[in-house]
Amino acid sequence: MARGGECEHRVELLAREGLDVLGVVIADLLVTDRYAGYRFLDVLQQQLCWCHVIRQLTEVSERAGASGKLGRKLVRAARAVVARHRAYLEEGHDLAWLAAELAPLRERIEALLGTGSRSRHQRTANFCAGLLSEYEALWTFCEAPGIDPTNNAAERALRHAVIMRKTQHGTQSERGSRWIERICSVRETCRLQQRSPLNYLTDAAIAAHHRRPLPPERLHPRRGDGDLERGRGGADGERGGEGTGVAHGRFS
Repeated sequence: MARGGECEHRVELLAREGLDVLGVVIADLLVTDRYAGYRFLDVLQQQLCWCHVIRQLTEVSERAGASGKLGRKLVRAARAVVARHRAYLEEGHDLAWLAAELAPLRERIEALLGTGSRSRHQRTANFCAGLLSEYEALWTFCEAPGIDPTNNAAERALRHAVIMRKTQHGTQSERGSRWIERICSVRETCRLQQRSPLNYLTDAAIAAHHRRPLPPERLHPRRGDGDLERGRGGADGERGGEGTGVAHGRFS
């Protein structure tokens, strides 16, 4: 049975392979959900998903004593961050306004995490120290244009496939799994590019039948396709989660 570092290495390899399949260049910014497999990415290449972070902070807030009190303060501050971003979008402000609005919250959350990292509650201390080590990745969205603070768009893109798996109880062969992966990817990519999946598949089938190249408008990821952002979960400082990381502006 693989343990410790070996398991982490395998998870990282799977994440790297997944990014390669998606055509993601590692220089891209990624919105991540603190998935362990993304450990190899530089902090400055990422935007941590605030929805995932708020869930983890909520878990801390439900603990007894000082940890719970600290967690509730962090949850309030995190929700204020989301509210400021909403105002930025709805009121049409620029990034400079957003950065200025978030500066006090940025300092407060860092101070609260610093306090938590010295907690006598080991799980709280581990979680806070872990988040502090990635702290800059929480704020990419207020420094780089076009970055969303959550990976909700990526999770929306996966929802159809997840529902299909639950209702149809998965596939019965490796070939079936590969087909589902590809057809769901085509469907969602076409949706994001405002194209007809049926038309694309028809063109692709005709090209294959006549041994011609794929249609000029291929589904290879391109900057600006759709509204997907990037993915990462797991409280207690360790990187957990399911890894819903997607390159910003890309899905294929």
